[in-house]
Amino acid sequence: MGTPAIFGMNFQTVSTAEKLPTSDGLKGGYLPDGVSPGPLLARALEYINTKVGAMVEAVEHRHLDRSTVIILSAKHGQSPQTPSALTRIPDGPIVSALNAAWKAAHPTGNADLVAFSTNDDGMLIWLSDRQEFPAQPLGNRQRRRRQAEGLHGLRPEDRARGCRRGQVLPRRGW
Repeated sequence: MGTPAIFGMNFQTVSTAEKLPTSDGLKGGYLPDGVSPGPLLARALEYINTKVGAMVEAVEHRHLDRSTVIILSAKHGQSPQTPSALTRIPDGPIVSALNAAWKAAHPTGNADLVAFSTNDDGMLIWLSDRQEFPAQPLGNRQRRRRQAEGLHGLRPEDRARGCRRGQVLPRRGW
């Protein structure tokens, strides 16, 4: 077996340790000075340092260090370094309110609208109803008109082409 042309690693450790209030009994994020990593973040940085060091040693051991470039990149920085500047918003009430509003608008249905959600400093929500319709707040009159015209659930560009619900349309740009 030969040597791969590209080595890849993905570490979420630092990103997670930046954002978690606590984990394994250790305080996450930065200390109040906004410069020094807290215990959890310090442990995460040491873990990454060890893993990158092992990768460098493996490259050197195979005598590939003269022909290998190691690039380190990070997508971090969403959380403020000063803990007092961070406001955590609990997702439970948001998900509960969305599901309650959905059930009130669809009394015959029994499924929640939110199938899954994840959040740290941004929130992603997966809906159980995959149509475009539930994501758009519409008045009852406009909703009834769209349903009567058979436009419920169509993409705007399909509606513009005069398509009706039930037609199979190719998705472009996916």
